[in-house]
Amino acid sequence: ALVANPIFAAALNQRLIGSGWTAEQLENFLYNGAPEDRPRGMPPYDWRDVYNSTTEILKFLSNFLNCLDLNKFEAAATETHLVNKALEHLKNDTFWAGVVFANLHPNSSHIPPYVKYKIRMDIEEVERTNKVKSRSWSPGARDNSFNDLRYIWGGFAYLQDMIDHAVIRLQTSKSQPLGVFVQQIPYPCFVDD
Repeated sequence: ALVANPIFAAALNQRLIGSGWTAEQLENFLYNGAPEDRPRGMPPYDWRDVYNSTTEILKFLSNFLNCLDLNKFEAAATETHLVNKALEHLKNDTFWAGVVFANLHPNSSHIPPYVKYKIRMDIEEVERTNKVKSRSWSPGARDNSFNDLRYIWGGFAYLQDMIDHAVIRLQTSKSQPLGVFVQQIPYPCFVDD
């Protein structure tokens, strides 16, 4: 037994200070015998129980994650095909964004020095582009996080950042950390009456 020697048990307890464990608990956890041969007073829980519990949790997570479809990318031959696929997906609320590369040629093995692309998103996820300002304009900052920051919460800025970093990495063979820093344009103080 691990703690049969009182000197060893005392030394082990000294090393375990602050860990929340004692030599007796460690001996119980590492117990390798048959459950019916467990010494009297030793709790019936050891590493095998932890292993079995962990296995069950991982099986549950595996079953749960099998429900998620991570294959979200679909290629389209033309922008027209992309728009048609997007309209189909919009009916099921499964479309997030489409990317159209204007000057990439399918037979080319290198990207051009200037990459031109468009990000096509559901209008509900980004700012409308058919107007510059609201019809009923009132003074004040555009600081409503739901209505005024759609490029951020809709994901446009993050997708644009990822594409830009990928193009930079392909052009320069250098990797930069991904990330978007956002700061709203300051608006003078005002009182809303």
